[in-house]
Amino acid sequence: VPPLELEWNGAHVRIPARMVRAGQNVIDASFATLIAPAGTPIIHFHDETDARDYLYTLLVPSDAHALFPSFDQPDLKARLTLDLGVPSGWTAIANGRASPTAADGSTTTIRFSATDPLPTYLFAFAAGPYARFTGGPRSTPLLVRASRAREVEVDSLQNQVASALGSFERYFGIPYPFQQFQYMLSPAFPFGGMEHPGVTMFNEESFIYREPPTLNQRLGRRATIYHEVAHQWFGDYVTMRWFDDLWLKEGFATYMAAKIQDLEHLPNPWMSFYLRNKPAAYDVDATAGTTPIWQQLGNLDQAKSNYVADGRVRRLLLVQRPAQPSLSGHGPWPIRTQVALVRQGAPTTLLPVVLRSDTTIVTSAAGRPAPDFVFANANDYAYALVLPDTASTGWLAQHIGSVNDVFLRAMLWGALWDLVRETRLAPRTFLETAIRELPNEHDEQIAAGIIGRLRRAVESYLSTADRDTILPVAERLLLDGASDQRHPYGIRKSQLDAFIELATTPKAVARLDAWLDSTTAAGLPLRQPSRWSIVTRLVSIAAASADRRLSDEERRDTTAGGKRRAFIAGAARPEPATKRSYFNRYLADASLNEEWVTASLRAFNDPDQSALTLPYLALALDSLPWIQRNRRIFFLGSWLGAFIGGQRDAAALRIIDDYLAAHPTPIDLRQKVLQSRDDLERTVRIRRAHGGT
Repeated sequence: VPPLELEWNGAHVRIPARMVRAGQNVIDASFATLIAPAGTPIIHFHDETDARDYLYTLLVPSDAHALFPSFDQPDLKARLTLDLGVPSGWTAIANGRASPTAADGSTTTIRFSATDPLPTYLFAFAAGPYARFTGGPRSTPLLVRASRAREVEVDSLQNQVASALGSFERYFGIPYPFQQFQYMLSPAFPFGGMEHPGVTMFNEESFIYREPPTLNQRLGRRATIYHEVAHQWFGDYVTMRWFDDLWLKEGFATYMAAKIQDLEHLPNPWMSFYLRNKPAAYDVDATAGTTPIWQQLGNLDQAKSNYVADGRVRRLLLVQRPAQPSLSGHGPWPIRTQVALVRQGAPTTLLPVVLRSDTTIVTSAAGRPAPDFVFANANDYAYALVLPDTASTGWLAQHIGSVNDVFLRAMLWGALWDLVRETRLAPRTFLETAIRELPNEHDEQIAAGIIGRLRRAVESYLSTADRDTILPVAERLLLDGASDQRHPYGIRKSQLDAFIELATTPKAVARLDAWLDSTTAAGLPLRQPSRWSIVTRLVSIAAASADRRLSDEERRDTTAGGKRRAFIAGAARPEPATKRSYFNRYLADASLNEEWVTASLRAFNDPDQSALTLPYLALALDSLPWIQRNRRIFFLGSWLGAFIGGQRDAAALRIIDDYLAAHPTPIDLRQKVLQSRDDLERTVRIRRAHGGT
């Protein structure tokens, strides 16, 4: 087709109908694509550690057409062939199998076999001086950048990948459906993982530990592996027709990751599933920005904002065991749940109930002894926000630690937190309960949840007077917990991390400063990245030693990870000029890796610097169309969550509302703003209800 006859709008090429004939048509195209650290379909990573360069593609959900001309929609599958010319000495992998290479001076050409039928978003390749590992039960190839090869827990990863592949093969009754399974740890990867067949990618930062990992870190890594392996069958082999079914694909993979771990008899997979997915899903679905499970998607360029909310599909998962028949029509759907009646010192009574209307009388409870508390979603069967009644709340606030069922106890902590968010329980009351119970909590996952909520309440929900009273108590609690050798490493490390993030009083800050001259902190080994966390905290509160400590740590840690953490620490500096420089770089610096930006947004928007960052809220909102066009699928949610989540006053709410009133924002962007706005509105309401400003 002569170029002058094509219509090009920056994303789509329109070919005149008269140029297309019945039967097979062939289009030959020459094309070029940009390679950069961000905003392009081929990501370039420069390793500051050894000055080596790495490339990999990332096309999901709708960037394939920016790499090569294509019909970029998921229900169109084709066999794709690829030749790569790379510098001699580089390794390259792709969806297809590599054929023998041909060298020509300093360049090697690698030809890959035609892929199995794939949609464009699953096409992938990677090239660079990667270290390659094979071995394990399935001799699965693993690639990682050379400077981090010695840090990889190869045996652990290979065993988990092999276990997941074997379990899914047995469950589905279908052998692995593609030519090969290879995986890599991608540097500066903006997601947790991506399921390209033959080139499955995982986030290097989450999969390689520079210090001993906690249980939650290991569980998160395993869940990600099982999620991406599940996609090989559901998403890759069987693919949705259009991205309006995205949530089904993502939700199914997350559900199956937990189900397979349950079948493998791994400990507490459904509690882990609940803690990792359900509270976050409830938070979104309680907002004015919530969306239907199935969203109409007029154009694939809207898929990025659709994708951001994939975690909420966990309501689709088959927790309503056994699976319900399909339902149609209007009105409330029946909800299968279990009501727990709990009396201290007596066995818990579980009553199966089906909720069919606004009010359900649990007749099977008649005649039973009055319980200390009632909880209407034991074992997490229902997708429902369950708020305890007043009597149950009073008992739990005093005795929650005495509930022996670990899964139930985890959900009850969630219920108390939901009461705080609904302004039915004072944040100070929640904190008093957490401060009393945390020293005796021995489950790592529950303890981590308590600690995270404690930190959030202290940072954002307390009045100034309450914070001045409780902050020193919280600091002592966390420091004592980090030093308490009765607890497993993970609980101690979580408390150490929270102490670092909250340290404000002169005594606590002095302790942070002293730790940097040591190899231990609270009796635990002090390594990276915890050292950088201390430096970042000192910078964020403008400690007297902050500049010196930042310079010292940059000299100490010259790795690529060190450069990244120095960038994050710089974003925390409470100076107008620094904030202005960082914000400008976020939008204008093409050399800045997107993952670095994402990682620094929390430091930039420290809640204690809300007055300093408030002027950037309107600018962040104004940039949303650019963000949607130029950043990856999860970035939009991170951007809004940071700039809105770093505020806690009504002035920020007014800025958001003024923006929404003045801008005819597309519905997908508007929903994302409303989702983040809800959390800020709750913060303002909680502070107002309990004496905050």
